[in-house]
Amino acid sequence: MKELALHILDICNNSVDAGASWIEITIDEATKPDHIIIAIGDNGKGMDSEMSSRVEDPWFTTRTTRKQGLGIPLIKQQAITSGGSFRIESEPGEGTTVLASFLKESVDRQPMGDLAGVLLILSGTSKEIRVVMNYLTETGSWRFDTDEIKSVLETEQITGNGLTVALREMIEYNVGELNPEAY
Repeated sequence: MKELALHILDICNNSVDAGASWIEITIDEATKPDHIIIAIGDNGKGMDSEMSSRVEDPWFTTRTTRKQGLGIPLIKQQAITSGGSFRIESEPGEGTTVLASFLKESVDRQPMGDLAGVLLILSGTSKEIRVVMNYLTETGSWRFDTDEIKSVLETEQITGNGLTVALREMIEYNVGELNPEAY
């Protein structure tokens, strides 16, 4: 994975696999201006402490289709290599939060990538899953919430029906206003 957005998508796919009906992504460039902090939380089945520590091992996976689980180990490696940090908080039946920080100016930090594309993919995954993204910078904040969009548009499905292009433009515009380097 060559972009932070792809790491976000991978972790959110784990949330979907864990039965989450709610996923919240926070990209915070305000709390520590020299870092990008990414937090991804869900209300999925969660993990006990043993499982939480094992998911950081690339040779561990709960999937039966392959013998490796590289998503979590890769984002952890990227965070640490860039001068940041990584941790997982999880409780069985309570959900999981993955927290990764990246030193902004590190030559090893990957670019954000296609955040709009990731949000569109997640929005189309299931109309039963609520996806929320909070984007925070020193100049302001912006929130993307599939339930709010569905309510305003009076629809159950927000991708397709000619909305995908408009949503992409909305996401790129709002993120770009807060961080011109993102797009």
